[in-house]
Order: sequence, then structure tokens, then C-alpha cells
Amino acid sequence: MGAIRTNAEMAVRSFFKQYDRKTLVAEDYLDDGSIIRLRVDIKEDGSASFDYTGTTLESYSNLNAPSAITRSAIIYCLRTMIGTDMPMNAGVLAPITLTIPKNSLLDPSADAAVCSGNTETSQRIVDVIFKAFEACAASQGGMNMTGFDYKQYYYGETICGGAGAGHSWNGQSAVHVNASRKLSD
Repeated sequence: MGAIRTNAEMAVRSFFKQYDRKTLVAEDYLDDGSIIRLRVDIKEDGSASFDYTGTTLESYSNLNAPSAITRSAIIYCLRTMIGTDMPMNAGVLAPITLTIPKNSLLDPSADAAVCSGNTETSQRIVDVIFKAFEACAASQGGMNMTGFDYKQYYYGETICGGAGAGHSWNGQSAVHVNASRKLSD
């Protein structure tokens, strides 16, 4: 397991070292006008800081996203941009220092609603990361989801099932996918 983590960390450091610019910035907006702002400072040793300072404070809506969603989005984006067959593991985050302001849209208080933070805000976080790295991969800004009410219960599911896992729904098989490439390519 240690070798797998080390391999992931070295792949991320190597990826960061290929950027001429030491600072990357991006921002995007949710439909309600909330801002997700990111600054990535890349250091010579292949480490980087991801700083979300300037992101909107937590919302009264349910668009708030627990900080674990931001971590997952960073892992997903880096693995996609690096493009190797790297197992999912915490080594991807090892060379990264993460700053997410408390009580913000991306690290809300315990009482804040977070339902759509998973389906909507998560996709915008991914878009902002790809934008910062000049990857041409922006999504429609939200996951496709179906939901229904049954008496006092509500059930919702993203269409295509879990990321990367085949899921059969009405006999159809599909996976969530995303492709990225540099804008200059």
C-alpha cells in the first residue's frame, strides 16, 4: 500500500512540475450567483497549495458541499489530467496543502443544508479545477439526476450510477465519464 501511495504522490508531483506558471487561478458561479474561487500555487518541488479563499459564504439553500467533496473533486481531476492507470488513494493529495474557508459554501457549518452540494456544487468544483489547469472539460454544471416522492419519502439517484462503476438502469449500461485536454492542444 505504501508503494501505491508513493507512486500516486510522485505522479502528481511530476504533473505539477510541468507547469511553467507557478500560480493558476479560476472561478465560476453557481446558478444562484455563488462564487467558487480557486488559486493554485505550484512550488518547485512539485507540491501545490489549493486555496479556495474568496468562495462564497455558506448558503441558505442546499448548495453547500462538505469539504470532503472538494477533496474528492481534486483527486478526480488530477487522476483525469494525469491520465495514468493510478488506483484511487490518498497519495494523490500528499503533495497538496488545501485551504477551504470555514463556514463557506465548500466547508459549511454543521447546521447548513448540503443535499445539492453533492450533485450540483461538486460538478462546479470540478469545472473550476479543470479551468485553472486550462483543461477543456467543463460540464453542464450539474449531475443528471432523477428523483421521486413516495408518501413521506424521497429518493434521488444520479443517472449512470456511481463514478466509474457500470450501472444498469432500465436495461441500459453507462458510466460517468469526463475527458480533459489542454486548451492549447
